[in-house]
Amino acid sequence: MTLDKFARALLPRSIYQKVYLLRHLQKLSTQKGAYLVETGYINSIKNLEPVNKQGAPIPWMNYSFIDFLEPRLNRSMKVFEYGSGYSTLYLTDRVHSITSIEYDKSWFEKMSKDLEKKDNCELVFRPEPDQYTTTIKEYDELFDIIIVDGRDREECVKYIIPYLSEDGVVILDDSWKSKFDKVFDFFRKEGFKELSFTGLKAGGMIVEKTTVFYRNNNVLGI
Repeated sequence: MTLDKFARALLPRSIYQKVYLLRHLQKLSTQKGAYLVETGYINSIKNLEPVNKQGAPIPWMNYSFIDFLEPRLNRSMKVFEYGSGYSTLYLTDRVHSITSIEYDKSWFEKMSKDLEKKDNCELVFRPEPDQYTTTIKEYDELFDIIIVDGRDREECVKYIIPYLSEDGVVILDDSWKSKFDKVFDFFRKEGFKELSFTGLKAGGMIVEKTTVFYRNNNVLGI
């Protein structure tokens, strides 16, 4: 008789269930090939920041979306991002250029230091809400990907479509929140389709959602 069968026969069912659960949680967090190990979830908890299995930065977005996005990125893409962070660090190694807008001074200073050796990233500090949401209007170029992941997201999206390339896409993180229903309505009225991804974020505890708004013949091949 195996140890598991012995324990199941010996212990009361309620106690065995708890032992069984703890054993599986332990395997899920330590065993090679286990989801929490392979995604870098355990590494992220240990490091107190979103990283992959190798310890490299990843966006603080759900793993399903990251798995979808990564093979579709290329060095010709120009990205505009509301809200700097680990996605900025991640993207600088995978796209042509990224312009990231930040409103929090302490976080801006941290990110400036982390990105000081990157020559394809422009980090812009805009502390005032009205300046932050309209910063994209300062640029005379089109972007292939626009990420909305900072403050006043419902307001930010009102200004971005003229600066989106013909085959460009918009990415909205935390799209499960009901306050972003207006964002969905906005893009539907503008003729965009939507594709959502759900799952865990690095270190997260709930089911998160990230949504891509796109048109036909887009850069992500949707």
